[in-house]
Amino acid sequence: MLSIQGHEVNILKAGLLDSENPNIARHAEIEIDGRLHVGDIIFSETIRSFYEAAHHLSSRLNRCILHVAACDEFTNLRVRLQNCKPIPTVIKENGLI
Repeated sequence: MLSIQGHEVNILKAGLLDSENPNIARHAEIEIDGRLHVGDIIFSETIRSFYEAAHHLSSRLNRCILHVAACDEFTNLRVRLQNCKPIPTVIKENGLI
């Protein structure tokens, strides 16, 4: 179980890596505070790189339910999708994803 900004997150199903974009796991299932979320997980090096790659402008990513970053100095920066929906971010501090 993970904790993100005081919320308990449990990854039930990690999903399948997208053959066109290996930074996205499709059809994942996670629980946040006991509530089920089904969608995609996106991986990036940092929160900044998420925005530099213009992921926040792509409507194809509006199904994302979780963002996983390898590390980041901007832990207060919220990740938002093209539809303005915020998604939680897990910082994996120990290196590459």
